[in-house]
Amino acid sequence: MRTKHSIQQARPMRRRRLALALLAAIAAPAAMAQSLPYGGNVVSGGATIGYSGNTATVNQSTQGAIINWNNFNVGAGYGVTFNQPNASAVILNRVIGNGYGISPTTIDGALTANGHVFIVNSAGITFGSGAQVNVGGLVASTLAISDADFLDGLATGRYRFDGATGASQVRNDADLQAGAGGVALVGPVVINSGAIVTDGGSIGVGAGTSVTLDFVGDGLTQVTIDLPPTVDSGIVQDRFGSMTADGGRILLRTATTAGGTGGAIYASGLLRAQTMNNVAGRIELTSAGGTVMLGAPGVFSDANSPFTAGTIDVTGAGSQSGGSVLLQGAAVTLVNEDDDPVDPIDPASPGSLINASGGGGGGQVEILADGAALLLANAQVRADALVSGDGGSVRISAGATALAGGTLVSANAQSGAGGSVDIGGDAGLLAYGALSARGATAGGDITTYSGGDFDLRGLQVDAGGGAPGTWTLWAPNIRVVDGAALGSLSTAIGGNDVQDAELNTALANGTSVTLRAGTSPSDAGDIGFDAGVAIASMAGSLAFRADAQGGIYGDDFSIIAAGGSLSMDFNADASGANTGFAGIAFSGATLDSNGGAILMYGQSDPLSGLASNYNSGISLIGSSIRTGGGELVLRGATTAADAGSDDAGVVLDGTTVDTGGGAVALHGRGTDFTGGVVLRGSSIASGGGRIDVAGSSDGDGAGIELDGGSSITAGSGLVVLRAGNAGASDAIRLAGTVSSGTAVNLRPGGVDADGAATDFTGEAILLGTTGNGFALDGGELARISAPRLVVGSSLHAGAIQVVGAIARTGDLTLQNDGGSGGIQVQAALDVGSGTLALSTGGSITQSATGAITAHSLLARADGDVLLAAAQNNVAATTLAGNAGGDFEYQDVDALAIGNVTATGFDSGSGTLASIGASGIQAGGDVFVRNLQGDLVLGADVSGTNIDLVIANTLQNTAGASLLASGDWRVWASTWVGESRGGLAGNGALPNLYGCQFQGACGVSVPGASDHFIYVQQPVAVITFDDATREYGLPNPLFTFSVSGAILGDTAANVASGSATSPATVGSDVGAYPISGSFTSAAGYRLQFVPGTLRITPATLVFTADPFVRYLGTPNPLFTGTVTGFRNGDTVESVFGTTPVWSSPAGILSPIGYYPVNGGTSAKNYVFVQAPGNATALQVIPLPQLSSTPTDLISDPVNTYLYDRNIAGAPVCAVNATLDDQTLAASGDALSTEWSKVRSRPNLVNCFDAERRSGCSDF
Repeated sequence: MRTKHSIQQARPMRRRRLALALLAAIAAPAAMAQSLPYGGNVVSGGATIGYSGNTATVNQSTQGAIINWNNFNVGAGYGVTFNQPNASAVILNRVIGNGYGISPTTIDGALTANGHVFIVNSAGITFGSGAQVNVGGLVASTLAISDADFLDGLATGRYRFDGATGASQVRNDADLQAGAGGVALVGPVVINSGAIVTDGGSIGVGAGTSVTLDFVGDGLTQVTIDLPPTVDSGIVQDRFGSMTADGGRILLRTATTAGGTGGAIYASGLLRAQTMNNVAGRIELTSAGGTVMLGAPGVFSDANSPFTAGTIDVTGAGSQSGGSVLLQGAAVTLVNEDDDPVDPIDPASPGSLINASGGGGGGQVEILADGAALLLANAQVRADALVSGDGGSVRISAGATALAGGTLVSANAQSGAGGSVDIGGDAGLLAYGALSARGATAGGDITTYSGGDFDLRGLQVDAGGGAPGTWTLWAPNIRVVDGAALGSLSTAIGGNDVQDAELNTALANGTSVTLRAGTSPSDAGDIGFDAGVAIASMAGSLAFRADAQGGIYGDDFSIIAAGGSLSMDFNADASGANTGFAGIAFSGATLDSNGGAILMYGQSDPLSGLASNYNSGISLIGSSIRTGGGELVLRGATTAADAGSDDAGVVLDGTTVDTGGGAVALHGRGTDFTGGVVLRGSSIASGGGRIDVAGSSDGDGAGIELDGGSSITAGSGLVVLRAGNAGASDAIRLAGTVSSGTAVNLRPGGVDADGAATDFTGEAILLGTTGNGFALDGGELARISAPRLVVGSSLHAGAIQVVGAIARTGDLTLQNDGGSGGIQVQAALDVGSGTLALSTGGSITQSATGAITAHSLLARADGDVLLAAAQNNVAATTLAGNAGGDFEYQDVDALAIGNVTATGFDSGSGTLASIGASGIQAGGDVFVRNLQGDLVLGADVSGTNIDLVIANTLQNTAGASLLASGDWRVWASTWVGESRGGLAGNGALPNLYGCQFQGACGVSVPGASDHFIYVQQPVAVITFDDATREYGLPNPLFTFSVSGAILGDTAANVASGSATSPATVGSDVGAYPISGSFTSAAGYRLQFVPGTLRITPATLVFTADPFVRYLGTPNPLFTGTVTGFRNGDTVESVFGTTPVWSSPAGILSPIGYYPVNGGTSAKNYVFVQAPGNATALQVIPLPQLSSTPTDLISDPVNTYLYDRNIAGAPVCAVNATLDDQTLAASGDALSTEWSKVRSRPNLVNCFDAERRSGCSDF
């Protein structure tokens, strides 16, 4: 006998008392039995009874029949046969006695039937060990059933038994064989020490005083205890007993009395309902208020041990799945056969077994207890998948649950996924054995739950497999301690500690671990890690979670993935019911996930949940976090209810973070004076992973603060910093360094009230100065090292102001495309050899002090781009952009307009985005000017009016276009060396020269056409052709030629005007210059090569009057006519009074003809002698006097005779002429008179010396 006494021993002692009571009932004497039933009376239905030798035969002719017997016994060597219409026929055999009381029924012989046989005997029923029972279905009941209830059952399939008069029992020591109808044993006490077999049927045992058997539905028996028994009831199967219902089910039901007594089920031996023909078996042992034991007190079967073990077998052979098992009672125990069941002496002592394993998949096992569920050492519960399929499920749930050392609960899978194991105790949990849900493709799920204290020392958990399964430890509070002690039922301790050894065992088995604190939504369960705790995973990709409805804390502990990866989740305020009182605080912690993610957050929401506390939401002091490529997320908030100045939503103090390529997200929210995210003497290095820091305070705290000893380094990854506060202090404070090999994005933002990282799109951004709100001075910007820096985003709408000088190396983008806040460059902005991008939904403006220095410039605005006020220098490379309004830019030296691509930030996707422009496009006018060098046009420019003002030449090697809805003008210094690329002006003057933009200009620039306008002037030469005219004629039309036209200019564009000469009609003979008055509308500088106008003399024709004189006489005064005078000239005006006629004939010239020539000298005339002048003078000999008297002229009319005829020889003047008008006009009287008669037709001539006076005919 054991000498130790304990609480655990008390239950077995009570069980022994109940066992003794059952033995007393078994030992009660029976009345003398008969060898065959007798006194049978058919009271319902049709049946006949016959006897032949040792056999009684009952022939049933109706589907149901009732026979009342005086007794119903079958002795050894005797037999009773029921011949029934069919297998579903039912016959009720009721023992009513013969007036001297009722004797128990004892069957030691043969009982055969092809249908259902009911035996009802309130005095008891025993099947002896030698009995042979082979029936279609068997019901043995010590409870009564009325004729009406029986007949009703025939119709409904439900049979109600009641009316027990004592603790009579049904006992089986035989081999009972039944068909599909199954076997039902009903009575207050039922004992089985034999073998009951009904393949495909059911074995139903109902221990009580009011029991219903139900054969409806699938035909399998259902057993219901209708009311609490009126006497103590129970079911016992000793170690020799067995029940087999393959493909069917075994149901053992009982209950306690209204007083809470009785109601025990002891099941030793074998209960078997294996899967058959893919029909899974089911076994249920349930007691309403009583004890259920798998196993039995040894006294029931004369065993030497305190208990005999029991086995429940619902396995599935081959490819069949296991069946299902339910054990339910006030207490449920699985025992072993050791002399000391609690602390076994023999570790190999057999233990009770529940086996729901199957070749094609595990089955289901449930153990439910209102009080305690106890698995003593070596007890096993298995629901394994032995060949294929997935593991099954095991659930043990009780008021208190205990698994002794050496116990095993498994739901493994040989080739599939592990199943589930759920062990829990509402008041407490002791677990020292092994829990396994291992799978080939994936581990299963194991849960250990305690609503109170727990002790898991030495617990072995394995949910490993191809993919790791999970062990969840769920309790009100959990503290992880350093230790590896082994616990036992006899040394159980309370508390909320779990040793790191149990966690490490699970991890070593490839099982992920979850610690869950808080068992109801309102609980504020905490999880703590004691100093010295060392949790390590050795292989695989596993997960470690700490889900606390309260806070999570720890000092000087480590969680390390020594092999494989180990993701870690620390989830505070998991139910969301303890916000403000559930932070995460680690000091001296070492977390190394080796590729796994490490997440710290709240409300079970890693995306927007915040670990929230009255001081710091997340505080990591003197800690080390390494992820080896895994992600790191820290999300915290402070209510500032009990905070100091060093508290914030997320605080890293003396902590190093290295994610080795993994992304980092720090999201913190502060209140009042507390900040959002604060780094003090801490470093974050991602090694190429993205770093996203979002911090805000709804008070005066900094959104993000890095002290001088802190750094953020992303390697090749992107860094995003979002900061904000209420605007009364600086929201972003960067005394530490920020670096990225890719880019850094800075913008107002933080964490909103719902915990989501957000942008404060309406906030202003101040650069180059300290100030309230989002402000970064030059020193802070200088501490940011990245090839690309993006300030703002695609959604940012607030103004961006550069109010202090900024100089950085690398690209810089200022972006507020989301609104009309605009970008104001009020101070120098120098990005060296980088690209500067200004992109806004408003306008871009510049003050005189806001000079831009960059390698390339991209300017995009929905409003205007006005960058012509300062000495900008985009280093002879590329300018591009667009504007909804005007676009203006001025550069100090050479410039190119082309394609510019820069980096912006797309807030929608949260990623960098390429922004750019090709050339310049404006909704208004475009003005681009450089003050030195060439301008390269590498892409199109479009706008209303376009002015390109170039210090030297245009270079349009790309063949770009100028697309103006109005007109465009290219202002350049010179055309020499330019490349127009197909551009050409239009209108009357496509090219203009000698005009400087906003300076001296010698031309008028039309406003309605396209022009090239040059400062330099080309030289055009106007060459005048020589001309000749005679004196006195008007000048001819002078001609000239124009040379030196360039760029396709026409002569009309080059010069316009007319050639002139100072010579007039009256100008004397001579050479006169030909020049002119010319202008160049295009602005050419004109040079002239004068021509010569030569005035030649006019021709005077001298026609001498003919003269005759005598030889030896002097020449007469010659006369004649002179023609050809110009300009009103006359003989007198030209020759004066000097005679103009002369002849070479002298007084002594011989007789003959001599010329009479006119003219002396005249500068403007040349003389031409009429042909007759050559013989105009005739010298004749002197006449000889004749004797013939002179015949005078007898005409009485007024007749004039020249006195020369009187004074000289009497002849007429041979030089008289009919054309004496000239002489008459000069006043010569004779000529006047002569003109009066000159027209007389008969006056032909005068006489001459050879005639008589011919004048006598006047």
